[in-house]
Amino acid sequence: APIPPPLVEETFWQITDIHLNPDYPKGCPSPCGTFADHYCGASPALYTSAVQFMAAQNGLERIRPPAFVAHTGDMPDLPAGNVSAIWALAKWQADALYQQFPATPVFFAFGNHDFDPGVGDDCPYMPGCGTHYAAVCAAFGRDLDAVARASCAAAGYFYVDGKVAGVRIIVLNTEYFGWEQGVDLSNRTHADAADAHLLWLETAVAGAPAKVMILGHIPPASGELP
Repeated sequence: APIPPPLVEETFWQITDIHLNPDYPKGCPSPCGTFADHYCGASPALYTSAVQFMAAQNGLERIRPPAFVAHTGDMPDLPAGNVSAIWALAKWQADALYQQFPATPVFFAFGNHDFDPGVGDDCPYMPGCGTHYAAVCAAFGRDLDAVARASCAAAGYFYVDGKVAGVRIIVLNTEYFGWEQGVDLSNRTHADAADAHLLWLETAVAGAPAKVMILGHIPPASGELP
């Protein structure tokens, strides 16, 4: 058997579960200073300082520049019915990352708190979530090619080749499998959408020209691993 090429060590940044309250400390019964409160989300200052800290590590001793940045979802801490506010927050968070990482690919994965009852019927499933996917994926679309951008806008998942050397980045939409209390398998639409996502994943992995990196918001539960 041929000897596989040696592994190349890479680094990346992950930022997740910000639960950002754009009006912080408004609505907080007892705000925890500048940055955050457990009961009403993080402040814009916390997100900005975190992203600036990440970028400032580039070039420091023993710190390699990251191959990419992964934002793995749960952007907002907002009351229900604020769909347009989620879209604005997506653009604000994406732009903050792009400003600090102008030459580093940034990839976004939807989390369970990135959906709002006002988005549409049966979101995160299609077709009720199309407008939401399109808006958020446009905000985080800088580093996606046309095919990835279209897949993200249609279903909230995608893969990208050529942005990270020797690696296919695969981004899942774990909400197809864990929307709050889980997929309602008695709903044929839900089950078919989850099956389609798994088949897409199988094809994306099998067709990868090199190694793969799979990103998502919710990892498999320990009881689901072989």
